[in-house]
Amino acid sequence: MGNIWKEEWGELAMEKPELKKAMTTLELLSQDKEARLLYESRQKALLDERSRLHSAKMEGKMEGFYSVAKKCWPKAWTLQPSWK
Repeated sequence: MGNIWKEEWGELAMEKPELKKAMTTLELLSQDKEARLLYESRQKALLDERSRLHSAKMEGKMEGFYSVAKKCWPKAWTLQPSWK
């Protein structure tokens, strides 16, 4: 980034902490290839973990639904659900 851009962005960053964090990250990643690779790897790991947690939560909800439905309508739920 040029000095003019840094000054203008710096003024904006003073008002918005999210922008300051993004600028700091951008500067770091643009300087060092290894740091960028580590950052991308960490971001991927975080997204993967979020996806695993979401899947587990959805599976738990389906099991809970199946359990309640089975108690309410025992004759209608003689077969195993297709999602298991």
